[in-house]
Amino acid sequence: MKRKKSFLTPEMLRELLDYNPSTGQLVWKTRELKHCDSETTQKIFNKRFAGKPALTSPCNGYRAGYVMLVSISAHQVAWAIYHGRWPKHQIDHINGDRADNRIENLRDVPPSVNSKNQSYDAPYGYSGIARSGKKGVWVVRLGAGPNRYVGTYETFEEAVAVRKKVAAERGFTERHGTQQAGRNG
Repeated sequence: MKRKKSFLTPEMLRELLDYNPSTGQLVWKTRELKHCDSETTQKIFNKRFAGKPALTSPCNGYRAGYVMLVSISAHQVAWAIYHGRWPKHQIDHINGDRADNRIENLRDVPPSVNSKNQSYDAPYGYSGIARSGKKGVWVVRLGAGPNRYVGTYETFEEAVAVRKKVAAERGFTERHGTQQAGRNG
């Protein structure tokens, strides 16, 4: 029987896990009987897991696992333990490393902000830059909506420079739209 995240509270997480904000590591605490079905379950859990790293399974670059039958990401748990509340929006890994759950690398941001630093598989190394059929010029587009079109440029280098400038002006991070090894978020 799987449970929903709302079953877990930050207080409960603090009873079950230790979080080191400097390293981002989560470690299972010795489980109390109130969090187990029986003394046997408690003994088995503590022998097998107490004092060992928690939520370490890789999931699209993130660390994740189960807490009290709830499937959950390590960065969400780290945020909830440290701040005493669940994030309001999405947790952004500032440096782009989804496995780096140090508190200084996590921020609670709306999806519109978080999407401004995603890397993509881009044929020319940058998303939003493409060859145009017209005389081989380069077209730059950035973001979504009516202001997506940036312009047309004679050289690839010029298109990249303009894309970087406009991206910075619009609040995108340097890694947004760049070709990265693995996806970041």
